[in-house]
Amino acid sequence: YLREGDEYVISGISLAIVLDPRNEDNSRLTTSLDDQTVEEYGRQTISKLYEYLQTKKDLKDVPANICVYYATNTNESDINGRYILKSYCDGSVGNIETLDYKNYMFTSTEATAADEDTASQFEIFKSNMKKAATEAVGVIGYGRYKNGQIQSMKINLKVNIKTYTELLYLISTAADELNTQFSGFDIKVLVSSQDQLEALIVKDKGEDAKSILL
Repeated sequence: YLREGDEYVISGISLAIVLDPRNEDNSRLTTSLDDQTVEEYGRQTISKLYEYLQTKKDLKDVPANICVYYATNTNESDINGRYILKSYCDGSVGNIETLDYKNYMFTSTEATAADEDTASQFEIFKSNMKKAATEAVGVIGYGRYKNGQIQSMKINLKVNIKTYTELLYLISTAADELNTQFSGFDIKVLVSSQDQLEALIVKDKGEDAKSILL
């Protein structure tokens, strides 16, 4: 909204269309739809949505940034969906661009095939955290990629701790490992014990890791 005198007038909108292909009984598909089929349908929905907006008096001729989000497809990913299309529409449907976003779970064969270096670094981080702990440790990472390049990673670190001192030691070890193993993208680590979130470790691109006890 932009202010005009004493009023605020809408000057642009952003919308996401979520595609979630399912069977008629609303169950998950056993076989993924062809990517080209999904993309073509997504392009049609962008055009239809913008045409609909033009029938609304308050929205007619208002610029609209319309994106298409391909929802979680368990045949492709167990993490979440991804944006596949976008179009900036101003007076007409704009150039519909294809987006290259991916999500990978570490460790997995898909993540290793997509980014062997980061997968190797994650394996070292995971191994060193298991060595540092006196009991079992769970380490799962989720990487977000754009145009084939990793943008950020979230790591769930599940530990079994008996003392506050042990918790501090594991948090310190994890922070040191982040600084040693990873660079070039943002990382956050959620440290939990007995399903209770204990700490957050954040490493912004180009900076050292910072720890927050909860």
